[in-house]
Amino acid sequence: MTSDEVQYLRSKQATLALTPDELRWVHAHAFAGILAGACQDKAITEAEATTLNTVHGALQALGWAPGDAPAMV
Repeated sequence: MTSDEVQYLRSKQATLALTPDELRWVHAHAFAGILAGACQDKAITEAEATTLNTVHGALQALGWAPGDAPAMV
């Protein structure tokens, strides 16, 4: 995710006026969907692990990712 994309998504967050609880829900829901897709074949490939890591980092850049302390928002 580029810095321009992060900036764009942060502006969308501000426009939507998401509360910290809502932001955590949106990020957790997105991550859960990607994780569920990766788990369907009962194995996590190296490529899927890389994707999960990339998504986690992107969500952190946007304010919070699953596993982070709640105070990060």
